[in-house]
Amino acid sequence: MNKTSSKKVVLSSCTYLCASDYTLAPHAWDFNAALFSNVNGKVVRTSDIEGLREMNKQQREVIVYIRYQCFTPDFQKIVKSRIKLSQKNGIVKIGSVQELKNNNKELIENLLQHDSICFSFDYKDDINEYRVGYVYMPVSVR
Repeated sequence: MNKTSSKKVVLSSCTYLCASDYTLAPHAWDFNAALFSNVNGKVVRTSDIEGLREMNKQQREVIVYIRYQCFTPDFQKIVKSRIKLSQKNGIVKIGSVQELKNNNKELIENLLQHDSICFSFDYKDDINEYRVGYVYMPVSVR
């Protein structure tokens, strides 16, 4: 959008479409995602530092954290088999998506299959009218 507008463009929000067969929830754009950025090797929330949501013509990495909920009993069983409970402090560690992918790539591919992220951008057009633009991106396993 910055390529079509000379005005300031701001990444305003991000929603997530969870469309996996492993979830019981309706497949709709109802999951709000938390947006983070990589600033000099440190991951920071974009709302904590002014200007991190402002877009420019340079490529920038945006890190999106989402939460899944309402898994099917079959998927819950698989995840529970991977849980490690710390005896010291009671912290439950499931592991990262990367660890789950290394152990069972098909599981993660099926979990993320048909999922998408929608970024919305606020900007003013050339006649100074407020606009909102959307970019939809499919989720894939790398």
